[in-house]
Amino acid sequence: FSPGNRGSISHQDYPDLPDNGYGLVMYAGSPAIVLLENVSLNGNDSDGAFLRTTKGITLNMVTASLNDLFGVRIEGFPGNVDNRAVGAKNVTVLNSTFDGNYEANLSIRANGLVTIRKLTSINAGRSGPFNGPLPYGLYINNAYFSSYQQPVNIQGAVISNNYYKGVYVISKRTITVAGIVSVGNGANWMYLKNDEEGSGGVNVSSL
Repeated sequence: FSPGNRGSISHQDYPDLPDNGYGLVMYAGSPAIVLLENVSLNGNDSDGAFLRTTKGITLNMVTASLNDLFGVRIEGFPGNVDNRAVGAKNVTVLNSTFDGNYEANLSIRANGLVTIRKLTSINAGRSGPFNGPLPYGLYINNAYFSSYQQPVNIQGAVISNNYYKGVYVISKRTITVAGIVSVGNGANWMYLKNDEEGSGGVNVSSL
C-alpha cells in the first residue's frame, strides 16, 4: 500500500497490512500531515511502515510486529542522513506497541519536537540472525537535520529484550525521560546524547 499525497493523509482503524514488502509506504509532499490510528502492521518482508514527510506525523494505537526490517521508520526528504535533509517535523507516538521486528522496532529521524507516550518496544532483532543495522528498541535523532532544534520527551515506556540498545536518543535540546522501564537489552539500556552543538540537558525521573 503506497499512497502519495501533497495534503493531509489519515488512516484510522486499518486492518493488518501484510504483503510482499512494506506494509505501508507514505511519501507525503511538504504540506502533508500524517496520522495513523488503530493500525496493525505485522509480518511484512520489509518495514511495517515507512513514512516520509517534512510536516507532522502522529501514531496512535499502532502495532508493528515481526516485520523483516523496521517496525516503523520515519524519515524526511530525501531520506539520506548524510546530506542532512529536512526531517519529519513534530513526531508524536501514543499508546503503541512494537514487538520482534528484525531491525529497529521504531526509528525516528525528525526535524522538530518528538513526543513518545505509553510505548511498548520489545524483542527487536530477536526474530532472525543479526546481519543488518543495529536493532534498537527505540531510536530518535532530531539533531542533524536543520537549525530547527526541539526537545525530545518520552513519558511512560517499556523497553525490554532488544538485541542492541533499548533507547538511543540524539538531540541538541533537552531530553526528558520519565516512567521508563528498560531491562534485558543487549547493550546500553538507555543512551541519551545531547553533547552536539546546541543547548539543553537530560532529565530522567521515575514518574
